[in-house]
Amino acid sequence: MTQIVLENPAGVYGPVLSLLKKEGYTAADMHFHTEFSMDGISKVNNVLKRCRKLNTGVAIADHNEIGGVIKAFKLRKKEFIIPGIEASCHEGAHLLLYFYTLSECREFYKKEILPQKKINPFFIPTKTAELIETASKYNCVICSPHPFGPGVTGIHKIDIPSSTIRKIDLIEGINGVCLRGMNTKAIDWANKLKKGMTAGTDGHTTAELGLDLSLAQGNDIESFLKSLIKGNSIIIGKEECFFTDAVHQVVKEKFYFERAIKKHEGLLWLKTHYENEVEHLKNKMKKEEFHFHMHAHHRELKKESRLHPHFKHLF
Repeated sequence: MTQIVLENPAGVYGPVLSLLKKEGYTAADMHFHTEFSMDGISKVNNVLKRCRKLNTGVAIADHNEIGGVIKAFKLRKKEFIIPGIEASCHEGAHLLLYFYTLSECREFYKKEILPQKKINPFFIPTKTAELIETASKYNCVICSPHPFGPGVTGIHKIDIPSSTIRKIDLIEGINGVCLRGMNTKAIDWANKLKKGMTAGTDGHTTAELGLDLSLAQGNDIESFLKSLIKGNSIIIGKEECFFTDAVHQVVKEKFYFERAIKKHEGLLWLKTHYENEVEHLKNKMKKEEFHFHMHAHHRELKKESRLHPHFKHLF
């Protein structure tokens, strides 16, 4: 199974990474966004430069978009780039898809994402379970990113059949913008399902790239992804500090909203983003209300038990 190191990977770079490469390992940040994500800031050129500097690879997975990975393939020299996309589904949950070739990534995007993106570029109309079923028919690797992440983005908040969940190949065990408790739950869930794990920064600024890493056997996309699925891998990383994460979140949302306005879709952005969050909050409140009533009912029964000795054995 996947080995997990919840530490800053700074010590891996340099001689240690060179040694691991000699042993057949490749390192990659498995969740990164470029300027082609509506909330992304990183220029593709800068992403490639940082990959060269760190001697590491990256999975470019922009939100409902593949322009970033297409540009990266055109400009790359010897950088290890995995074609990907992060789909934002109907309920708000995200799904990461990795492809073995750029052409397979293009085909999926053209057939399954682009037509729906024309309806809503922020959240495609397809539900998460439906997209998992659709993606499982393609030659790709399905990953659940930040499954216990904040708001509506985590898949655990959605009721999905276990038969569909089994079609997920990987679970993101370390996400740089999640809290430690969220990542711990993701790791536990992956172990329960016996799934391989990944680590990714979920970065939207170039400086974040490489702060979380997946190391797996193989120096090409196919062997690397298959090693991750089998768990012949190491994930290493540490969550951002609260202040840094807060700054990145504010910058992201600012860029997101400004770009939506430029595309004359500002109102749609507000509507779809906050509708999903409000729906999630309503569901959460219903659950809390249910637990409150159960607790209150339990207290009333306890009072009854004091009045009627017959009930004491129930508590």
